[in-house]
Amino acid sequence: MSKYYNNKFIKCGSSYLSLISQGKYDKNLVNKYDPNYYHPYFNGNGIDIALLDNDFKFDYIEFSNTIERTAKCVANINNGQANSNINKNNCGSSSFPHGGILADTAGGLVYGVVKGANIYAVNINKIDDNKHTDLDVLVRMQYFYKKLIRDIVVANAGNSSKYLSKGSNVTLPCEIDNVICDLNNNMYTVGEISNYGPSVDVYTPVVTHVGVYFEPKNFKIIFFDGTSYSSLIVSGIIVVHISENSNIKYTPTVIRNFFKRKWDNVYHGCSIYNKSKKSDSRCGKIFDYKIGEEVVVILRSCYQRSFLNNSNCYNRRTS
Repeated sequence: MSKYYNNKFIKCGSSYLSLISQGKYDKNLVNKYDPNYYHPYFNGNGIDIALLDNDFKFDYIEFSNTIERTAKCVANINNGQANSNINKNNCGSSSFPHGGILADTAGGLVYGVVKGANIYAVNINKIDDNKHTDLDVLVRMQYFYKKLIRDIVVANAGNSSKYLSKGSNVTLPCEIDNVICDLNNNMYTVGEISNYGPSVDVYTPVVTHVGVYFEPKNFKIIFFDGTSYSSLIVSGIIVVHISENSNIKYTPTVIRNFFKRKWDNVYHGCSIYNKSKKSDSRCGKIFDYKIGEEVVVILRSCYQRSFLNNSNCYNRRTS
């Protein structure tokens, strides 16, 4: 084992990530909840996540594994114009990094769902009242459609407590055909602010836990709630599933069917938290991975070839 810098310790998989490793907790299946996140051996490498939002930053610890993947800004939308000649590591100028939170939720090295996926960000500037102009939104969607969209589109349900059923007024992009739409929930009930209804495909955790910069020197490890962030949990899980099943042709219908699968009364977590022995084959050896001078990551590697059982568990200690 490597020597750690001090005893500050953050469980990997705090909050929602640990649920991805083991599914809905059932005390009849396992005698203790496992707070760790065992992310899959197939790490999303070679799969692209494209984000449309504002204010991204990629030159810090959460995206420091760029030898293995790409994480960058690809365009900035302002005054109806798309500009690709931009700073690839930082794009946007508002004080609240909404896009940065999304990027870290999906693919941050410590706090993200999938650590090896490529991330391409399109930034859209905001006007004074913290909203986007209609022209910039249209140009952004056009750029995204022509340059980045491939097979699967994921959108958030929205935070207006509305019932969505494709009536005379629809919520975009959630209710567009072939868009996977998510809402957030709290203890298996619909979140207080979340939109809901038959137009929504996936229920996801209400809270995300990220490490982001709010200003150049203001790094925070913080919790956020909202369907925007929940949608990136969904995106990350989709990437995990695709990377583990490269022989399947994925469509929105295939993805929906995957999320609708019934739990099989089998505990999907690492069985050191079950009643079996710690030497169970699903729990591989632990080894260290050092990133720079500030963070050491513990990876637990499991090599069983099945969704949500393969694992590399990230724990973090900082100086």
